[in-house]
Amino acid sequence: MKDQKSLQLIIRKSIRRLFLISFLIFIVISCATFQSKQRLDLSPFANSMISVAGDIQYSLFQHRLVTVRKLAKGPEVEKFALYIDKLRRVIRGIIAYSIEIVTVSESNMSAKEKAGALADYLESLKQPLLEKPIPEWHFTAGQLDTIVINVRSQKKFLDALGAAQPLIDEVARVTGELTEASKTQLDAAYQEINEDWTNEYSGAIWATDIIKKHQLGILTALYHGSQYVRGNQSSLDSFYVYDPLARKIYSEGHQLDVEEILAVEKRLYHNLGVIQDMKQLFQQDMIDYEEGLLELDETKQVYNDALRKARVAILMWSRAHLQLSRGVTEPAAIDIMQLMLGTAKKVVPGL
Repeated sequence: MKDQKSLQLIIRKSIRRLFLISFLIFIVISCATFQSKQRLDLSPFANSMISVAGDIQYSLFQHRLVTVRKLAKGPEVEKFALYIDKLRRVIRGIIAYSIEIVTVSESNMSAKEKAGALADYLESLKQPLLEKPIPEWHFTAGQLDTIVINVRSQKKFLDALGAAQPLIDEVARVTGELTEASKTQLDAAYQEINEDWTNEYSGAIWATDIIKKHQLGILTALYHGSQYVRGNQSSLDSFYVYDPLARKIYSEGHQLDVEEILAVEKRLYHNLGVIQDMKQLFQQDMIDYEEGLLELDETKQVYNDALRKARVAILMWSRAHLQLSRGVTEPAAIDIMQLMLGTAKKVVPGL
């Protein structure tokens, strides 16, 4: 009887032990499976940069001068175009890099192979980066080689991103200087076009200014004449100042009667009509001139806004890249770029 109970006890313990071992094996296998399938999702990082960069590129290159376009060809304008073209290439490079790290990250390569792939990509960028940059890069060819070697030596992909961070920071610095230089050059280009546009219409501007002065003189004379008729004797002197012809017609101290006042007013109204006809001759020229200035002002504002956005966005891109390289396992699941841009919007109104 005792032997039977002992046997049953041994069987129960064995079953429990087997069950515990099976459960532990299940947990280990599940964890291993989960870890093998877990992958850092960097796509929001690239998507955010593509979205922001696309908005910047659209602002920089969709806005074209129409009215004043024929005069937008001076040396300052050409220099500004070179700056903008450089900025466009930098932004395209940033987009390409962001897409590349997502592609490498989502590949089936080992971590070491991914680090090598990133190094290969950076190696391919070395020549374009050193090719007459505006402004000058602080990195030499030797320093870029050191970064590439350091990236290639990493055993983890996130560590490889961290090794590339000095280059990313340099891109952000150079782009910041480039956007500031572009804004300064934008002012010079704007001034150049503005002056050429004003010279284009200098005759119409001069004639319109003279016409306005004569028009104002006649209206002022009529006003003082009406005040004189109402009994304000002191207005007569002012009337003669704004209508010198009346002084020549009537002797000094002569008190104008009603008929004489009517005759003077008739002449002044006639002159006012002639001046209005003359003003009409230049009206279309002045409309075109004002439309050109308005277009120029609007274009400058569009470029300034786009350059400001570019500087902030690329700075945020470099900070987001740094966060990724620090090994936060959910950095791209949370949209870092949008979070940072949201913060930047509070600091820079209108972003």
